[in-house]
Amino acid sequence: MDRRGAAETVAVFALFLLLCSWAALWTFRHRWEGEVEAAGRAQASDFTRATALSVRGELNGVLESAVLAGMYRAGRTGGGREEVEGFALAALNERIGRGWDYPSLRVSVPLAENLLFLWRPDGSLGVRGELPASFEHAEGPRLFGLGLEVEVRERFLRLRHLASLVPSWGKTVEELNSLFSCEGITFEEENGRLKLTDSLAGRRVVV
Repeated sequence: MDRRGAAETVAVFALFLLLCSWAALWTFRHRWEGEVEAAGRAQASDFTRATALSVRGELNGVLESAVLAGMYRAGRTGGGREEVEGFALAALNERIGRGWDYPSLRVSVPLAENLLFLWRPDGSLGVRGELPASFEHAEGPRLFGLGLEVEVRERFLRLRHLASLVPSWGKTVEELNSLFSCEGITFEEENGRLKLTDSLAGRRVVV
């Protein structure tokens, strides 16, 4: 092989190596970009899900606090269930109205029009609600819907429930106070009647 032929062979071989290197580099870069993009989507999805859970937890906390506050208000003023429900709904919507601000996530939660209040005979209260909320990340992930669920021990119905039970137990006032001290409920005898006092709300006199 003469020098010219050898040079051509070397040039072809060098070109082949260059093409192989370029192909390997392109494959590596393409795979790396794909992995980075997949990781970004996964992070965006996790962030969207975590935000939705955070908003749900916050609204459940607001709802629980509002229900308890409404109960104490009703207990002091002699109000009823409608007052508690209206107060809780108003407090929930007040928080929703302030919204949530995230740089890469659009959170849309509409005001609650109604909630399901489950008033139970034992004095407990369950609250349920479904809101057509949406959580949309700039990178694409989206979540829809927001469920609310709260369980609360209702204080003034709790007093009435206890009032219907304790007379049949045959226990002394001291024994009753020992049993219910953790709830902030005290018992007294007054003019032959048993008085239950809720130290966290209003006072009720019952038999």
